[in-house]
Amino acid sequence: VFVISAGVGMLAVGGIAFLVLRAVGWRWFIVIVSLPAIPALILILVLPESPRYLCVSGQQDKAMQAVRFIARLNRKEIPEITQMVCFDDEELGSYTMILNKDYRKSTITLSIVYFANI
Repeated sequence: VFVISAGVGMLAVGGIAFLVLRAVGWRWFIVIVSLPAIPALILILVLPESPRYLCVSGQQDKAMQAVRFIARLNRKEIPEITQMVCFDDEELGSYTMILNKDYRKSTITLSIVYFANI
């Protein structure tokens, strides 16, 4: 999905450049193509951290609050007695995990495919 979005985004920027650059100049072009970043920045401030990240980093209470917030957004209820079980494993959520012997070949292959498509 990301590769499709990136391709569509690159086409859009090229089309906008073709239409806007000669008419209003490069400064307004930069402003126009930067406008979609504003909602993304607002969402970064509004949306909670990933419950998985919070759980792995030892913030179990915040992780449960994030799950309840997500459930409210989806108009679902989570019973009050629901508890979250977090594992205290330093390796979980670490980038070093994808570079260990078991995942190294897949990580390198997927990285090559990803960067070849962009």
